[in-house]
Amino acid sequence: MKPNTFPTQNTHRVVLFQPDSIRPDFERLEDICADAIAAARTAFEAMERLPHPLFKRIERPLDALAEAVNRRRVLTEDYRAALADMLRALAEDEADLRLLLRDALNLSNRVADLLAAEKDIAWHRGFRE
Repeated sequence: MKPNTFPTQNTHRVVLFQPDSIRPDFERLEDICADAIAAARTAFEAMERLPHPLFKRIERPLDALAEAVNRRRVLTEDYRAALADMLRALAEDEADLRLLLRDALNLSNRVADLLAAEKDIAWHRGFRE
């Protein structure tokens, strides 16, 4: 006959805690690119609240940035140049917006750096184009 109840005083539980593992950046290229797009979109939302004189300073590179974000192309020189132009134009104004723009630029540069490093390593290993 099988028991249909089990005593609880003689049992124990084993709980295994594992820290969250962070994947290396190279394994997260797609995530980093998506984060660059998201940062730029959030910056667009912040730009809507800019006073008109500040908005006029960034109006010229805004079209290039909007096109890059709409096409989801954040690894281009046009994208990075537009962000850099905006950062220069804002200088010391709008710290929150500058942080968003800086994040978008840094994320794009990080992916470009990782891809360039991969290409350089491949070249040194003999996989030359």
